[in-house]
Amino acid sequence: MKRKLALLALLAQDFRYLILDEPFNGLDLGTNLLLKEILLRLRAQGRGILLTSHLLGSLTETCDEITLLAGGTVQRHYQAAEFGALSGDLLDSLYQDKLARIADLLPTPPR
Repeated sequence: MKRKLALLALLAQDFRYLILDEPFNGLDLGTNLLLKEILLRLRAQGRGILLTSHLLGSLTETCDEITLLAGGTVQRHYQAAEFGALSGDLLDSLYQDKLARIADLLPTPPR
């Protein structure tokens, strides 16, 4: 509830740019959908929004551009048309070693 009130108070302000750190975390599904709608409307008004999130679906539904950070460095910058590659790139760049270990532990059975 505190998070919802803080977001509402922030969004009531007249601003040109907005910075949100993990705004979708801790919100129920309905509030998550409302926040996405609010962000889309603010974007349509020409307001700049910078947000961080670990929730890829929320980012691809609300952002024009996404910058992938890993280990404190920029790995790649994506335009909306490139969002389809983002999920695979995340697996490749961040989890390749873990995926290899999973393949060793749980090999795919032959068909």
